[in-house]
Amino acid sequence: MFGPRKLTVKLKGEVRVKWPDSEGVYNQSPNLLNGKSNWLQESGPNALWYDKDNENWKIGQISGLGGFGCRMC
Repeated sequence: MFGPRKLTVKLKGEVRVKWPDSEGVYNQSPNLLNGKSNWLQESGPNALWYDKDNENWKIGQISGLGGFGCRMC
């Protein structure tokens, strides 16, 4: 696996007001997605992953993991 095993996401300003439940600790998943590591939120329904087609990182719901839909792209 690549990258840190845990990430802490802290938001500021308007983004924090709009998506406060996206903050928190994310644990690295044992599986690669789109050739990269991905992380699942410890206490929530969110995930962080790399979108290979758009070449950017996303935070969104675990149910959309690996897809185009996201809260923060």
